[in-house]
Amino acid sequence: MPDKSYFVFTYFYRIENWTLEEIKAFFEGQPPEYQIKLTAYQWKTRLGELKIFKNLSPEEKIYIRAKLAEKKGTWSRLFFVGDVLFENPEIENLCKRIGPFDGHTGPPGRREVVFIDLPFDFDRLKQPYEFRNFQLLLFNARIHFEDCFARGIWAPDHQGLYGRSPTLQLELKKLTRQHNLIFDALKKFKVKDEPSAQALLLTARSSYSEIVNNTHHRQFPDILAILFMLHRAGKYEFQQSMRDNLLTLARTLLPENDPRRGMFECLEQLRLDEIGHYYSTFNTYCRHLWGQKVGDDYKAYYSFHQASFPRVPQGGFYSIYEGKSIYQIRSILAWSDTSLGMYSPETSCLWLTALNYLWDEGKTQDLISVGRLLCQRIVSLELHRRLESQQLNLDGSVACFLLGRAEEADGRLGDAQDNYFCAVNLRNEIIASETWDPIRVASLERLLLLSLRVGDSSAWERWDAMLKRMYNSS
Repeated sequence: MPDKSYFVFTYFYRIENWTLEEIKAFFEGQPPEYQIKLTAYQWKTRLGELKIFKNLSPEEKIYIRAKLAEKKGTWSRLFFVGDVLFENPEIENLCKRIGPFDGHTGPPGRREVVFIDLPFDFDRLKQPYEFRNFQLLLFNARIHFEDCFARGIWAPDHQGLYGRSPTLQLELKKLTRQHNLIFDALKKFKVKDEPSAQALLLTARSSYSEIVNNTHHRQFPDILAILFMLHRAGKYEFQQSMRDNLLTLARTLLPENDPRRGMFECLEQLRLDEIGHYYSTFNTYCRHLWGQKVGDDYKAYYSFHQASFPRVPQGGFYSIYEGKSIYQIRSILAWSDTSLGMYSPETSCLWLTALNYLWDEGKTQDLISVGRLLCQRIVSLELHRRLESQQLNLDGSVACFLLGRAEEADGRLGDAQDNYFCAVNLRNEIIASETWDPIRVASLERLLLLSLRVGDSSAWERWDAMLKRMYNSS
């Protein structure tokens, strides 16, 4: 980890753009235990020793110009110079002054220059205020990731998986539940079921403190995804209320020097877009930070995502399966069976991710063949085995739902109905019938639609009653 003072000095000198004299005056005015007395020249030397420079060197300009020329769009490639997001238009203007160059364009050695490619031109960053706020958000994320790895919060377990301690698994469940509650509430708003929607939002509000005081690395990507989801649905008032409440809690629960608190401060002013570019860019940067520490193998992929379905349909979520044949995908799943255990949550997650990827690609037959294997594996277990692991029960229910959805799309309505019903029954094994549960809700909603298609009114009444029981008690 860099010297602790590195990020403090970088913030003042690079982010706040202070002069050497301003830095000198600030640290001379601190309490004795924090006081630093240096001349402006000594400050310049000290910052140089830490590789903190305000301006680009000629070698950095040449390297960045060459990399900019490889991409279309000013903001389709982001540059981080010494851990700080740099303004691309400023880079372009600086590069114009150095004239033509046909020589070496390798990475400069003075400090690290990193570039991250985006699948879009994020031109909203051309607005100075938006750039400055997003720059600060990413800088705080950089500090947070560095700190959590250094303190062992996201340390690997005995299988080499990162961020999987019991505490972190519980915190991820809280983030997922928050997302699912709001997602379902937005569905209820769409069908004009205002009471159910408001009840779900009320439940979501009650757990804000658990979202703020959360150390899982998916914390801020998930919060951004939720805010984007609300923005896209036009629920601006609730979105603003959520931001305000989260920030108020952050100022109460988190120390002033906690980088998470700094990120919450940035959220207050973040102007979300309709397409999800802020979320995708932030998530891409977090994945880059993760890869720097963990690598890019299958275990690193799982450790970062720890989910089978993307919060927002962008950002390389399915990267380990993209472009691969069904045989290659099955090879990855066989690896997970052997390396992580057939009934482990990690293996089930990789299988479910494959099912979701195949659905997105429209490969229904492949989904059905793989889905049946996973469903049979879990459902055929003895009841006491499924009851031993709530996660295994959930994974089996999700697998049955995904299989049913593919069979329904393929016209196999009877098989689909059986699998939706199986998903409901699996959840009934461990969750009271009146407790709101997202996968049971999704399965019952599909059963309702199938009942209408086949004209089975008694079945429709049964599924409808089960749904209402959950919403009336949520």
